[in-house]
Amino acid sequence: LTDARGQALYLQDFGLRPEHGPTVPRPLTILTVGASMNSGKTTTAAQTIRSLSGQGRRVAAAKITGTACRKDPLLMQDAGALRVLDFTDCGFPSTAGCAPGELRAIASNLHSALLAEAPEFIVYEIADGIFQRETRILLEDPAFRETIDAVVFTGVDSLSCESGVRHLAQLGYRIAATGGLVANSRLGIAEVEAATGLPCLNGTMIL
Repeated sequence: LTDARGQALYLQDFGLRPEHGPTVPRPLTILTVGASMNSGKTTTAAQTIRSLSGQGRRVAAAKITGTACRKDPLLMQDAGALRVLDFTDCGFPSTAGCAPGELRAIASNLHSALLAEAPEFIVYEIADGIFQRETRILLEDPAFRETIDAVVFTGVDSLSCESGVRHLAQLGYRIAATGGLVANSRLGIAEVEAATGLPCLNGTMIL
């Protein structure tokens, strides 16, 4: 694809360029991260959005990292978010291999764009597991951490949840709850709560 002058077009040419500025009041920002792919991050984020929007609250959402696929943003939209964005809106078909500065810019631009909707809550998802390169870079960034009020960690078993919660706490995050696939069984919920001291919530509990 080219423009009228025959120059190649790039997705980044059409990325978000929001104006950065403070907003009052600041929305409560909830981050959903997990132990791995398919640990229940998007489902948990969507259940959180549905619960808040069902109470009449203004909720915006974003998936900050990953590879382009409309399924996850559409699930958040269907859950009731008033606006849903992801990294493709910033001009990146994938965040794999992005430099730390690019990842920080994506997170910052998504945040600024969502603030324009005057949300009461922002729900974020970061793809893959917390030790995956791009996820780790964002989580270890102090400026990003300052934008997060609470974290929900999703895992497939009690061991992954205990490890993930402990690691995030060491980074300075406030973990509000756990969830994901492990919460599909009463035994899993009991094990996670005993290991972490945190609530382990399934979809019914969130809703």
